[in-house]
Amino acid sequence: MEFCCVKHSDYNATKGIIGISQSHHVAVLATAKRVAYELGLRLGKEVGFQVRHDKRVGSSCSIKFMTDGILLRETQVFNR
Repeated sequence: MEFCCVKHSDYNATKGIIGISQSHHVAVLATAKRVAYELGLRLGKEVGFQVRHDKRVGSSCSIKFMTDGILLRETQVFNR
């Protein structure tokens, strides 16, 4: 897994969301929890995640972890 460390206070959430994909839902959940903890942010608020049957993405979300399938579905929706 490649990971980019982002300092939350330097990121302007009005410009969009940083999306990070993982191949398995367990990896998505574990990584999202760890990043939220390390950055001192709230899981499901500033750091969100989405897997097949669970979505926790708040209105102030700036980092979103998702499975590869969710990323594929979202790119297909944006291209229409």
